[in-house]
Amino acid sequence: MAVWQIQLLGGLRATHGNAVIAQFPSRPIAMLLARLALEPQRRHAREELIELLWPDVELDVGRNRLRQVLSTLRRLLEPPDVPPYSVLNADRQTIGLTADAVSCDVREFEQLLRQGAIAHALDCYRGDLLPGFLDEWIEDERARLSALYERALARDSGAVEKARTHEPPPRRRDAVPAKAAERGPQLRNLPFYVSVFFGRESDKRCVLDALAQHRLVTLTGLGGFGKTRLAAESARAATDFDAVTFVPLSEC
Repeated sequence: MAVWQIQLLGGLRATHGNAVIAQFPSRPIAMLLARLALEPQRRHAREELIELLWPDVELDVGRNRLRQVLSTLRRLLEPPDVPPYSVLNADRQTIGLTADAVSCDVREFEQLLRQGAIAHALDCYRGDLLPGFLDEWIEDERARLSALYERALARDSGAVEKARTHEPPPRRRDAVPAKAAERGPQLRNLPFYVSVFFGRESDKRCVLDALAQHRLVTLTGLGGFGKTRLAAESARAATDFDAVTFVPLSEC
């Protein structure tokens, strides 16, 4: 039985018994776990992972960063109740996961499709792969899995029911689901996401508290870490305002 269940569809989440990791100390740690979990049978070359995580750094700098990230990830995945070195395998050249120590929803989704268990595969697909991460390799894999999901929907006789939690975005950019409009302020031009937003409630509360005290609140952080999604979800929850408008700076 797997020690850790790794969820990548709909967001990154790691579960071990009653322990759940939904927020990771840094983006590189989250990305390293995601990359290893996508191919748990494979040993990844350290240089390959450095290029993936820090494409513009010198190799020696990248090696040092990777050692630090790996050490932190090991502490997360191998707490006192998990035998040391039983989840993460690393040597001087490669890093990988112990295949029978982890399960991954992406691999389960694909395995169910291969077995023809379409309905179970659709239930496994909780949302797009790693929403909020814009790295090219993630976007390519996200598109591939989304295409598999769409084909599975077309094959399943109960596709309409299962598609309800994965409805396409409104055709008009300023369209908002009726229920969302009824619950809060008038929402204009907010991005619409098909994936579930979870694991960042404390961040959202901080944004809402800041909005209650300041006229301008700026979110900062690394690219691809979900600032736009956090801003959009905070805006939907900003019920103290009569209207909320999303204005992309790229269009100004």
